[in-house]
Amino acid sequence: MHRSLCDEHAEDMGADPEEADSLLPNKRLRRSVEDVPQSPVGVCTEQSSYSKDLLSLEMAPASANVENKQPLLLDAGPVSAKDSDAATGSQPLPQQPQDVAEPSLLTSSSTAALIVSPNDSAKTKLSVAASEDKGRRPTMEDVHVMLLDARGCDHVAGSSLRISFFGIWDGHGGVDCATFASERLHANALKAGLAIKRKQVATGQSIPDVKAVKECVLEAFKKTDEALLQACTSRGWTDGACAVCCWVVEELCIVANVGDAKAVLAREKVVDSTAADKRAATAGSAPPWSFLKAVTLTREHLALHAAERSRIEKSGGFVSADGRLNGRMQVSRSFGDLALKKAGCSSTPDIQAFELTDKDKFLVLGCDGFWGAWDGQGCVDMASNLLKEGKDDKGITNRLLNLAIRERGAKDNCSVMIIRFQRQ
Repeated sequence: MHRSLCDEHAEDMGADPEEADSLLPNKRLRRSVEDVPQSPVGVCTEQSSYSKDLLSLEMAPASANVENKQPLLLDAGPVSAKDSDAATGSQPLPQQPQDVAEPSLLTSSSTAALIVSPNDSAKTKLSVAASEDKGRRPTMEDVHVMLLDARGCDHVAGSSLRISFFGIWDGHGGVDCATFASERLHANALKAGLAIKRKQVATGQSIPDVKAVKECVLEAFKKTDEALLQACTSRGWTDGACAVCCWVVEELCIVANVGDAKAVLAREKVVDSTAADKRAATAGSAPPWSFLKAVTLTREHLALHAAERSRIEKSGGFVSADGRLNGRMQVSRSFGDLALKKAGCSSTPDIQAFELTDKDKFLVLGCDGFWGAWDGQGCVDMASNLLKEGKDDKGITNRLLNLAIRERGAKDNCSVMIIRFQRQ
């Protein structure tokens, strides 16, 4: 959740620092586990129809107690209007747009470290976990999705195609837009052809077409925001949401973001005895040494940045002296934010794509509240150390989030997700 001029912090939680890995409750706009029919991991339960750029980015500076939850399924039906909407006479959309059908979405799980890709033929096996907390805010406005088998319901039985989808939506001014977009983005990517955009290589093998896949992601963001703006108009929603999302299509990893939510990749780097960076070498070890380098895959979209300011001004908006779009919002791209769309608030994401190799160990997704407490390299170092200590994925996200809030002073909503790449 992003700070606005009218935000006020709630009282400090008064958490016990000795309970670094304890799990505190928070409130989410979800149905309870008793209200939601459970299904096996990786099994789609809806009847919806879906059918190399090597990164060269350098690390950039980045920004918690958590709730232990059993696997839940987000409501895949139309988003319900708030009670306040009914009071003001706003009407629901006449029908659900056809381009926003979605499968069941798996959310955070205490056993997420045991959840792996159902595709045994993939070179890289995936596991995932996420943790979240509202921090010192009065409400929780983040939403996250973990969907390891994201092929949809009409995939061919026994198909070797692997599609996984993960994302964090960081709401501001409410959680309606974050929830709406999280339930529809992947479905729109599949409808745009994410699963079928392929090309033949010299060996005769068919692989995902990087350029075409990026276009599918771009189209998905566009269609999702168009449907969301219709919902904002009819239901009186005034909030918005930043987002960072990751798709893994076979061995191709695609990362996209709008706003200031961020993704950081942990990639192995080898340094020899003459290299200046020897900090990862252990005492008495012999070269070559290796360590995990943090590679930031996303770009912050802030109104004060020169390129964003220029785009905003061309759209008829302005950036105030304190770096806010039309004097109201620090980020310049997001889902929703209906009142600022004509002023230059865009839903066009930055997209990076790369082939997974044995050097890629894990990916950390987080909202700005989390990255305000961690820089990329510090987060990667901590996660790497926790892995060496034998922590599972959920244990890692729990610890990272607790450290962010209890020791590093994070006050905003915090969400963090780790996606591990385990080469087979």
